[in-house]
Amino acid sequence: MVVDRIIKLNEDVKKSETSKKSGPSCLVIFFALILAFAAGGLLVLVGIRKGIQNPFEKEEEVVVVQPELIEEEAVIVEPIVVEEPVVVEPIVEEPITIEEPVIEEPVIEEPVIEEPVVVEEKEEISDKTVKAILLAHSLIGGFSVEEALDNAEKSFNENQYRTLLNFGGEHYKPGFEQSCYDTAEEYKRLLSLVGARGLQKAVSISIKPSQLCIEVDPAMFESLFREIVSVAAEYGIGVELDQEEIQYRQITLDVFYTMLDEFKERNMELRIAHQAEFSDAAEIAKTISEKGGCLRLVRGKAYKQKGHSAPTEYEHLFLTSDDEIAESFVECAKNACPGLAIATSSKAVADAAKAECGEPQYQFLYGLPSHLPRAQALNDHKKESGEEFSITWYAIYGSWPQVKGYVSRRNVLNDKQIELMDETTPEIIEKVLQK
Repeated sequence: MVVDRIIKLNEDVKKSETSKKSGPSCLVIFFALILAFAAGGLLVLVGIRKGIQNPFEKEEEVVVVQPELIEEEAVIVEPIVVEEPVVVEPIVEEPITIEEPVIEEPVIEEPVIEEPVVVEEKEEISDKTVKAILLAHSLIGGFSVEEALDNAEKSFNENQYRTLLNFGGEHYKPGFEQSCYDTAEEYKRLLSLVGARGLQKAVSISIKPSQLCIEVDPAMFESLFREIVSVAAEYGIGVELDQEEIQYRQITLDVFYTMLDEFKERNMELRIAHQAEFSDAAEIAKTISEKGGCLRLVRGKAYKQKGHSAPTEYEHLFLTSDDEIAESFVECAKNACPGLAIATSSKAVADAAKAECGEPQYQFLYGLPSHLPRAQALNDHKKESGEEFSITWYAIYGSWPQVKGYVSRRNVLNDKQIELMDETTPEIIEKVLQK
């Protein structure tokens, strides 16, 4: 090989230099150069093929690797162990259960509907409505029990006027029995308030039979009336029983006679209203007095108005002229002197009755224009003369629907004003009265 030759040539050169100690001959140097170039070219070719760098590119020292004997190790081939085939059991996978997706029902939220904000407009109350309210209010003791008692106390303290209080509402028909029970409870409450305020000398009560269901069941009327009288007896407060339509007169009288007998030992006054407009009025007045009862004597005629006509079987009892009624009035007074209360605005009739019966009690309808002058005149006379007699105002109280019937019979409000009152709310009434 070329390398071996170069190595050998180098050795020969070294030997020649050592032996001769003289410079090489030109011929030897020439051949050495040729061989060197030839070897270098060969190396370049081989390096290119084997990925060896070209020695002419970089000045690197040529490392001459001395050939060494490479002993090959003996390869021991181990016998091939034939392994038994591994039986792989097939993995039986359990079927995958696919759960059905839970479909949640969509929650439908109901839309929140906000209530519209109601802007209260300033309600204008017409002058006609204001007038109707003030007129109706002037005829009653009050639209509430508290107002009625306040007015009664004031009248007694200032002018010694007594007040006969009636709770509104009347003529309850079948189906309205609860209203009768409620009315009885209201009267019991009124009596307890009178007792609590110590107004026994200033206040007594008056009850209408139709308020306690006489038109539904006379036995119910008697039972409820007895309950009220029993409470009144506990507080020592007087009770008056009103008379209404002629067809209920005898039932009313019978219940009154029963109460006179049951409560005759109690310290209380029982009185019944008696109408002088009937031909038998004087005879009945005598019977009431003989049984120990007191009379509130009235002329009558109130229940012949506003649709309160009497059944035909009672028509023969009615007196037709004012003179006949006045004469009957005086005869009734003569037959029932003890505890007589005269309830008329006629001075002539009242004076005639007084002549027959001494000093009676006088009763007037609260706020009624035709009664006011007579009441004031009597009160002035009482103060000047020093005579002992009492003046009593018959006053009704309650809400407008409860007092409407009574107010309508007074003929003070016209039909249009009654309609305006029907359309009026308690709030409007209160607003007007506060002014």
